[in-house]
Amino acid sequence: MKRVTTKRRMRGIGARWTDGGMTAMRCFLWSLVLCSLSWRAQGGLSRLCERGSKSPRNYNLNSSDISPRIPQVYSHVTYTLIKCSRKEQSGFIYTCGGTLKGRNGSIESPGFPYGYPNGANCTWVIVGEERSRIQLIFLSFAIEEEYDFLSLYDGHPHPANFRSRLTGFQIPAPVTSTGNVFSLRLTSDFAVSAHGFKLSYEELHSTSCGNPGVPPKAVLSGGGHFAVGDSVRYSCVPGYVLDGHATLTCITNAGNIAVWDFPAPICRGSYYCDYPW
Repeated sequence: MKRVTTKRRMRGIGARWTDGGMTAMRCFLWSLVLCSLSWRAQGGLSRLCERGSKSPRNYNLNSSDISPRIPQVYSHVTYTLIKCSRKEQSGFIYTCGGTLKGRNGSIESPGFPYGYPNGANCTWVIVGEERSRIQLIFLSFAIEEEYDFLSLYDGHPHPANFRSRLTGFQIPAPVTSTGNVFSLRLTSDFAVSAHGFKLSYEELHSTSCGNPGVPPKAVLSGGGHFAVGDSVRYSCVPGYVLDGHATLTCITNAGNIAVWDFPAPICRGSYYCDYPW
């Protein structure tokens, strides 16, 4: 770790700190001390970085970056902060998950809805009956964007079966596997977390299209069991207009598998203004 270095440039021989300037500098220095004590209580930055394979970074800040209230007697302040880079980790401190069987069920991230743990690596494998498919319907979703992820695998959790990686705070659309195995893997870094996710899963047989989902600001009507021949109709709440097909019908494709004839539409905000002329 580099030493903290400070350069003072006085405005004049008789320049003095004002009371407000001294107070601001004391607050700043105490904040550094408290942060240091907080990290020590958690086992130290060095051990955390070793555990998570994170590397330190150096930061050089001008005094104006620290606080606009600190007088410019200190025209430049240079110091070093140790921070762990936020990348995917090779080691984890929390594991969970398992294999799930049955026609339907639900999955929640650990700690939902109060937040999943840092350093998590949780894998769930859903196994259905032969010649069935698995559909996931997300009920809640809040994963720290671009740092924590929920990875989906169309089959067992192997790179060759990777399908998509979800992150952020938008509830994803329903997802359906092509076979009778669907896997999910939650990974989180060693910093911030979020509420997590909750989903339901269901086995689909060849004659069922499954729930097409309800996009934000949309209303779904009809459907029945979402079987071949069933139709659903979408509309939007006031202030939004439909973009896509309003009616979807469950049909069979060339592989004799039930699918919706069109993707679910979305609702966009309408920005029409009524002018008096």
